[in-house]
Amino acid sequence: MSDDRLRSWHRARFTVSALAAITLLAACRARAGGASPSGAPLLTRLAPERVDISGGAVVELTVFGTGFDSLNTVHLGRLVVPAVRRLNDSTMRFAVPTDDRFLLNRGGAPLAPLTGGMYDLRIESTKGMSNTLRVMLVNSREAR
Repeated sequence: MSDDRLRSWHRARFTVSALAAITLLAACRARAGGASPSGAPLLTRLAPERVDISGGAVVELTVFGTGFDSLNTVHLGRLVVPAVRRLNDSTMRFAVPTDDRFLLNRGGAPLAPLTGGMYDLRIESTKGMSNTLRVMLVNSREAR
């Protein structure tokens, strides 16, 4: 390989490595709580990640991230919980529903308990929809 071709090859390899490093740093910043490009909420973690709704008692789920409005809409699976307040710029907390009262278009059917399983959780603000985190709901009172 000639010296010019070798130098060109090394420059191209360095450029690709630099671009990969920049992309990785941007992804790490986003996971660490940096703002999303659209300004929509960016969720970083949930506490707890497993929620027992068996007893019907109020259990709160804390959502950590950025970009929350003073009032937000929580999307938990097919449930839509409106007007959830943030605690501060990076935290919000809400009571996990134990039944389907927040199910869109549920009509006049009697309330039904939520089933256990993995649920996608997203937060909607005036700036858009967040990324998705998953939470495990446990309901040991389900019919077997």
